[in-house]
Amino acid sequence: MKNSTYAQFEDEHRGSPISVSSKLNVYKPLLVEFNKNRPDARLIDLGCGRGEFLKIATELSIDSLGIDSNEEMLASIGQPNLKLEKADVLEYLKKQENSSFDILTAFHLVEHFSSDYLLRVINEIKRVLRPGGLTIIETPNPENIIVSTCNFYMDMTHVKPLPPQLLKFIFQNLKFNYVNLWGLNSKKKLSTENVTLIDILGGVSPDYALLALKNCKQSPSSELLRELNVTRGNSLNELASLYEKRWSGEITKTENKINKSQDWVNNELNSIKQELSYNLVNLHSEIQGMHQEIRAEIESINEQAHFYQTELQRVTNSRSWRITFPLRYAGKIFRKSKSLLRNFFFDFKNLPFRVFFKNYRAKIARKLFPQFLKNGFVNKLNSTNSFMSLKEKKFLAVLEKTQKEK
Repeated sequence: MKNSTYAQFEDEHRGSPISVSSKLNVYKPLLVEFNKNRPDARLIDLGCGRGEFLKIATELSIDSLGIDSNEEMLASIGQPNLKLEKADVLEYLKKQENSSFDILTAFHLVEHFSSDYLLRVINEIKRVLRPGGLTIIETPNPENIIVSTCNFYMDMTHVKPLPPQLLKFIFQNLKFNYVNLWGLNSKKKLSTENVTLIDILGGVSPDYALLALKNCKQSPSSELLRELNVTRGNSLNELASLYEKRWSGEITKTENKINKSQDWVNNELNSIKQELSYNLVNLHSEIQGMHQEIRAEIESINEQAHFYQTELQRVTNSRSWRITFPLRYAGKIFRKSKSLLRNFFFDFKNLPFRVFFKNYRAKIARKLFPQFLKNGFVNKLNSTNSFMSLKEKKFLAVLEKTQKEK
C-alpha cells in the first residue's frame, strides 16, 4: 500500500488525531510517575504515525523522538517542535548504543511484523533500554472475536494478530519485570450493563497494551508500580463468565416464577375442587329433597286417582246409575238424531236433488246393509263418487268444507 494511501486509510479507519489522542491519554498517569523518578528520560516512539503520542509525551516535558518509515505520515504531523526521523525501525535501533533510552513505545506497529522481524525488534528494544526502562506496546486484541476475524484484516499491511499471552511470554522470557496487560478502548461498562451475546463476540477490549520494566537492581517506586499494575479492559473469560452468570440468574428467576405459578395453579385447583365438592354435596341434598317431594306428589296423585276410581265405581254400581241408563241412552240418541236431522235439512236445502239423493242413498245403504259392504259391487253402489260427474264431486267437496267450517 502506498504511503499516501495508507495515511488516508488511517484517517478513516483508525480515527481522527483528536480521537486517537483521547484514547492515548490513558498512559499519562504512568508517564508522569515514571518521569518523576527520571526527569531526564529519553523516549522513542516506534512507528509514530501522525505523532499523537509524541505530542502527549512532549507536553509532559519528556525528551521524545518519533520514528516512522512513512514519509506522508510524518509530513501530516505539521509541528516543528517535535523530533521526527524517517527510518526503518529495526535499522534505527541497531544504530543506537546500548542502554541509551528510558522509554520505548510502539502503538499498532508489531502486528505489521513477521515473527522473525518482531523478535529481532524486541531484542533490540531490550538492548537499547536502560535498566528499569519502560516499554509500551499496543496492538489489536485477538481475544475480541470480531477484531480477530474481521476488523484486523481491514488493514492489508497487517501480518497476523498477536495473542496477549504470547507477547507477555516473550517479554517475561527476556527477563522483563512487572509485565502487565491492559485491555483498552472497550465501550462496554460491566458495572452497569448486562452482558449480551454480541458482547461475547465484540465486547472484549479491541486493543491491548503490554507494559513492562527492564530488569534493574533498584526497585521502582510504589507509585509507579501502582500505575503499572492497574487492571483495565474486559477479557473474554470475564465476559463469558458474566454472560453465563446472567443467564444462570435468569434461569433461576424463571424457575422461581414457574414454581410460584405452579403453586398458584395448585392452590386454585384445590380451591375449585373444594368448591365443587361443596356444590356437589348441596346438589345431592337438593336432588334427594326433590326426589322425596316428587315421590310424595306421586303418592298423592295415586291416592287421588284411587279415590276417584273408587268413587266412579261406586257411582256406576249404584241403583240410580242403573235406573237412569234409559234416560242417558235416549239423550244420546236424541243428540245424534238432532245432528243427523240438522245435516239432512242442510244438505236438502243446499244440494241439488240428484247429488242429495246419491249421497243419502249411500249413507242409508251403509247403515241398513253393513254385512253386504264387503262385496265390491255393493261398495260401488254405495260410493257417491261412482255415479258423480267431476263437477258434482268438486261441488260436494266445497259444500262439505263449508259445513265443517260452520
